[in-house]
Amino acid sequence: MLMCLLNISAQVVAVYSSDVNGKPTGACLFTTRDNVKVVVSKTADAQSSKFFNIYKVDADGNAVGAPLYSTNERVQAIYAQKDIEINAADYVDLGLSVNWATKNIGANEPTDVGSYFMWGMVKEMESCSWQTYELGNNQNDIIKYCEEDENTALKMADDAAYKLVGSSWRIPTTAQINELITGCNWTWTTMGGTSGYKVSSKTDATKYIFLPVTGGKAGTTVGEAEKGYYWTKNLVMDDLYYNAYALSFTSSGKEVVEKMRNLGFCIRPVRAK
Repeated sequence: MLMCLLNISAQVVAVYSSDVNGKPTGACLFTTRDNVKVVVSKTADAQSSKFFNIYKVDADGNAVGAPLYSTNERVQAIYAQKDIEINAADYVDLGLSVNWATKNIGANEPTDVGSYFMWGMVKEMESCSWQTYELGNNQNDIIKYCEEDENTALKMADDAAYKLVGSSWRIPTTAQINELITGCNWTWTTMGGTSGYKVSSKTDATKYIFLPVTGGKAGTTVGEAEKGYYWTKNLVMDDLYYNAYALSFTSSGKEVVEKMRNLGFCIRPVRAK
């Protein structure tokens, strides 16, 4: 027997892992603002072989296409009748132009690495490569954020912070990263068994964020474990367009660097004051 729940216009649906009592736990697994139908069945759905599926719907409320999200795990779908923030992170006012989230996208705790994203993609891929990168076929064939469209920074549709955390959140710009570098005190330390930087307000040391080392993901492998890599939303403007700017740090220093867009780095969101 199927239980179907039909979304209505402007409704938000978010899916979380849940405990045995049905209480949501951990980070948001999936969210959409599309009109959808959630299908929970006692037997596996014929199309997906999963017990929990979310489908887009047409104007008549009929499920169309392949599932947007499927799982056999214990999950809880949460509905809202307006554009709410999904899995909104706590934030800290460091005395800068924007407030900074206390944890990375996909992280349960500030010391967790969280999720790895290729630049401009709003979903985490098992493998980070040109073969899985949706905005270009290879470094010589970039199809979005290139010379043709003249976009130099990620639009909302391609900003993982906006899409996955909430409508008031953004991936930081290079200017905001540089402001974080010069406008705060950076102390290399270990928290919860993880190395990284404690980044503190220069006027109030009790206000700080922790940026853990993350490494970078190439293919299915996470390498450079002693480094931290965090995407900005800005493209490197040159004749090739296959690099974007990222924060890079080790225990000896930090800087904004150019990195290939098909690498998997973490994201620390910001929000306007």
